[in-house]
Amino acid sequence: MIGSSMKSELHHYLGSSFESIPEQILPTGKTAKLRAKMPSFAQRDDESLYEAWERFKDLQRQCPYHGVPDWLLIQTFYNGLDQSQKMFVDATVGGALMGKSIEAAKALLKEMASNNYH
Repeated sequence: MIGSSMKSELHHYLGSSFESIPEQILPTGKTAKLRAKMPSFAQRDDESLYEAWERFKDLQRQCPYHGVPDWLLIQTFYNGLDQSQKMFVDATVGGALMGKSIEAAKALLKEMASNNYH
């Protein structure tokens, strides 16, 4: 994956050609295959909230140009949780997670997953 400083340099030197770089780094077929895994994400039976969150983030890292909006990523992760974890998440945030802003939901999931790990 290209770092942000390298992206800036490449954009400076390549201009509009910069937009074609993701295809060269991650072929369309591989991107499509990885993108197809995101909507079907589901927490495994033996997986903690932390492990599920890390696996979901890893899936996103494997496909950095997935183009899936943040709200849909949060919704996909939440919908993939088992019922007891959904209840835990909603109780922890004091209502429905999906009723929170995208930034708040992402921060809350990150914090809950981190606390679930320790």
